[in-house]
Amino acid sequence: MAPKGVARLNEQYKDARSDYAAQEQRLGADLAAFGPALTEQQRNDYIEAFWNDPDHKPAKDALESTAAAGDSDSAKVLLDSL
Repeated sequence: MAPKGVARLNEQYKDARSDYAAQEQRLGADLAAFGPALTEQQRNDYIEAFWNDPDHKPAKDALESTAAAGDSDSAKVLLDSL
């Protein structure tokens, strides 16, 4: 059984991953709609702008910070639980 801190971190990570996945789905839909009209540079610029937008940035930041929050033992337990 995982320690309480790891279990809490696991739940936070699952929530962050879910929020991030929803934003990724939105980004994918946007790119599918614009896709053929964008150059590679425009596509890359759009992706960067999307993740810097205040409506989307928190999801990415939460996923990254939650994933990095545990020590190596916690990270191993977390990854093993997925």
